[in-house]
Parts: sequence; C-alpha cells; structure tokens
Amino acid sequence: MRMQEPEQWQSFEATRTTGQEYGAYRAEAGQNAQEQKIYPQEMLGSRVSVLGILTIVFSSIGFGPAIIGIVGSAIVLNNRDGSPYLLTGGILGLVGSIVALLLFVTIFVLSVVSAARRAARYRRSRFR
Repeated sequence: MRMQEPEQWQSFEATRTTGQEYGAYRAEAGQNAQEQKIYPQEMLGSRVSVLGILTIVFSSIGFGPAIIGIVGSAIVLNNRDGSPYLLTGGILGLVGSIVALLLFVTIFVLSVVSAARRAARYRRSRFR
C-alpha cells in the first residue's frame, strides 16, 4: 500500500533495492528528503451518498399516497352501486396502488441496505 503522491512513486521505486519488497525506507539526501511526505488517501464514495439519502426519503414519502390509494379504491369498490365504471376504476386504482406500494417498499429496502453496507465498509476500512 503506497501512501505517497503519484509523482513520488517513481523516485521511491528507484531507491528501493531489488528483492526487498518491504525493506527499510531510506530517504534520499538533499532537497528530495524534505519533499517526501505521506498523505492519507480519503476514499471517495465510501460514505453514504446524498442520492442514497434522497432515495430513502422520497420512497418513504411515497408510502402515504400508496396507502391512501388502496383505502380510496376499497371505498370506491364498497360503494359502487352497480356502476361498471366505478368497478373498473376501483380495480385499476387498487392494482395501481398495490404496485406503487411494492415499488416504494423495494426501493426503500434496497437503499437502506446499500447505505448500511457502505457505512459498514467505511467503518471497517477506517479502523484497520
């Protein structure tokens, strides 16, 4: 694992002796010894992203209208009074609301699992 800037990799490889992959590091004398610093590399994309959080929020907001659609369709189907149009509308509303609810639940669960895995991976790599 290299913890140096990419432009210094070549100078490091030039000073390393062959056959000793993890040998003692010896800085070159002169100005180059002052320039060699170790910079920790921040892993981009390892934290929970804003897009993931927005996905969780919007999918949880979508639960409400889906439940309201199911209840509304049940009310329409209960009070249809023999009209075939209300029966058709109630059935389509019920099916559409159930599909929307399943879609929102799936998106919500996948987003939460993805965010939890990213957070666990970040914590695991951070404390090694």
